Amino acid sequence: MKIKKSIFGKLNDNSEAYLYTLTSGKGMSVSVTNYGALITSIKVPDKSGCISDVVLGFNNLDGYLSEAYLKGYPYFGATIGRYSNRIARGRITVNGQEYQLSQNEGEKTLHGGSLGFDRKLWEAEISEDQDNPSVIMRLMSPDGDQGFPGNLSVEVAFSLTDENNLIIEYKGESDKDTVISLTNHSYFNLKGEGEGPVLDHSLLIPADKYLELTGEFLPSGRILDVSGTSLDFTEAAKIRDAMKKPGNFQDLGGYAHTWALDKKDNELCHAATLSEEETGRVLEIYTTEPGILFYEGGGLDGSIVGKSGKPYPKYGGLCLETQRFPDPTNHPDFPSAVLKAGEIFQSKTEYNFR
Repeated sequence: MKIKKSIFGKLNDNSEAYLYTLTSGKGMSVSVTNYGALITSIKVPDKSGCISDVVLGFNNLDGYLSEAYLKGYPYFGATIGRYSNRIARGRITVNGQEYQLSQNEGEKTLHGGSLGFDRKLWEAEISEDQDNPSVIMRLMSPDGDQGFPGNLSVEVAFSLTDENNLIIEYKGESDKDTVISLTNHSYFNLKGEGEGPVLDHSLLIPADKYLELTGEFLPSGRILDVSGTSLDFTEAAKIRDAMKKPGNFQDLGGYAHTWALDKKDNELCHAATLSEEETGRVLEIYTTEPGILFYEGGGLDGSIVGKSGKPYPKYGGLCLETQRFPDPTNHPDFPSAVLKAGEIFQSKTEYNFR
């Protein structure tokens, strides 16, 4: 397995961002940049051996800084933190103290606030460990960053195996009790980025419970059964077919739901399988996190032109984000998302392509 480093572009303050490309022995490559700890590219072969890039993004940093991208800001490939998903009124309560966070979606906090981890320049290091060569990204988030308590040090390691498995491992440590939920926000299209909508992809999520959402795409607090609804992916189903069923998707006009995975704490379990018949590509996702969010890409509108020079239309890519439950501390029945001072947050997600 090889790792190549190159210049990706310059930020407005003239600081440089770099691109790190990991290449396996079976024709797969993954590129990540230390700007936002973003995955910019995942190239994998199809059933005929033809290689395509299967995530949305850009060939250089300018694309992620462009007016068209920043206007809609879809978080292509970004590492999300300090807390993924939405937080009602931008407020959390830790040890009885309420904290007001940065509000960047109306009164809500989305994906860590207006200057989340996705907009920061991380330190990067290439690890040449023979068993698991990787690119390690590190970031220090100071106490009060976007309103969150505690000086939080974060590490994200990207590894690629010769079996075409992308492994992302997250670590975090804080000097105050805080909340944390880290994920990756890649948009997948197994036909290839820029190759049209993903509604004919088949999706399997082996979970029979999901978090009901309100009209604000916030959890209501109720955990419901998927049976007979548009949230039922317990057997593989084409996305366009699932969308026709009744349920919370129809109420909201889109998917941004979290499924509660049936697993033990810190157990690596199967969270989803995505497949595309024409190319034969299959993506299996495993995670130690308690939930996985599915977003079908309904917010894309063709205004962003990607790597291949093609616009990204509505449903042009979908997200499968492994994470803790949204709106932490506001739903006492949800699993705790609090990281105690001095303890280590650890999380692992595998994206296995075949």
